[in-house]
Amino acid sequence: MIQLPTQLIRLGAQADSKEAAIRQVAALLADAGRTDPAYVQGMLDREAQVSTYLGSGIAIPHGTPDTRHLIRQTGIAVLQLPGGVDWDGDRARLVVGIAAASDEHLDILRQLTRVLNNPELVERLSTTHDPAEVQAALGAPAVHTPAEAATAPAPSAPVAPALPYTARVTLPNPQGMHARPATRLAQLVKAQGGQLRLAREGEPNSADATRLMEVLALGLKQGTPLVLSSDREALLQAATDAVRSGLGDDLSAAQQPAAPTRREPAWTPQQVRATLEGVPASEGLVSGPVRQFRAQALEVQDAPEDPAQSAAALDRALSAARADLDLTIQDVQARFGAEKAAIFRAHQELLDDTGVLEEAAALMLDGHGAAWAYQQVTAGRIAALERLDDPVLAGRAVDLSDVQRRPCATCWAWAPSRRWIRASRLSCWRLT
Repeated sequence: MIQLPTQLIRLGAQADSKEAAIRQVAALLADAGRTDPAYVQGMLDREAQVSTYLGSGIAIPHGTPDTRHLIRQTGIAVLQLPGGVDWDGDRARLVVGIAAASDEHLDILRQLTRVLNNPELVERLSTTHDPAEVQAALGAPAVHTPAEAATAPAPSAPVAPALPYTARVTLPNPQGMHARPATRLAQLVKAQGGQLRLAREGEPNSADATRLMEVLALGLKQGTPLVLSSDREALLQAATDAVRSGLGDDLSAAQQPAAPTRREPAWTPQQVRATLEGVPASEGLVSGPVRQFRAQALEVQDAPEDPAQSAAALDRALSAARADLDLTIQDVQARFGAEKAAIFRAHQELLDDTGVLEEAAALMLDGHGAAWAYQQVTAGRIAALERLDDPVLAGRAVDLSDVQRRPCATCWAWAPSRRWIRASRLSCWRLT
């Protein structure tokens, strides 16, 4: 978590222009030793490329990628302008300057998103005389003295917090930790509140239980010894019990005998021109044309725009995809039961993966378009799953590929041409 000492918060300031506001917040970062004084030029250059106004009176100026070498320590600074300043036709009252060498600032961005949706909180932060309110709103621990600020660590990558309660359990699921049990676990954590992390016993890498992609990327197979850790003892006990019981999976499958070998048909064709191997839906013979479905590749062009507009476009697309999945879940559950519908509930959980959304937001803040940013992040997750050495878990990359395509079905603004989006819509609907 980035620390926000009081020396990096300036309340009751004034600025007669956007440039003056950026220079003031850049000076806060430089005076505190977070950046080289020259970093201000990167912030001004970024602003010339694309407005950093987020909305609701909040702007987030930050440097260009080629000025990251001027960052000495990741940090943020807050400039409060009660009277506001013109920001390309909008009125900014809170200017949050960001100097991020890597991605430690993502928690702050997530907090800012919550602040944007709370007009009363924005008004209070724009007029408060207490810096502790700003610190609390941005989720940063208070550091009140320059000496304390100087000794604050500057991690080069996010570090998972140490959680006080731990338990060990062996994963019993015959198919490992795939999407459906991972979704059950995420929903349990969200319902009870608190934090829960999973890790292979003896290994440092861990995953937030509410972030499906992190959990799936661990590649947890049946029999894997796990360490669960939490900030709440009751949550840890509930999660441990849930994992032991299979998180909704049928554990008796592990003891069932292997399926009988498929009986070869007695009939053989008189002429064989080509042979295609497949997975039969049932035994028997059928005659007719063979059609092979191939998903059309998504070729998303990078179309940078205002970060606030990009965020709104992504939010609309994801909301539409969730609504579409709601209809699919209702239909599948009515026809085939809750167990078959569970995979689409897992798809909804993948849409809400906060790790994916945070990384996409970071790319948008670097000047990239929403569609390109979302595709880049999800493509990286898909590739990571495909590299897993367990074929069942690697197969979950197909699920994520489906999820990646769904937002394109309703986000027309992402398409470079109307013709392309029609093809993409066809792929999206065919995949359901």
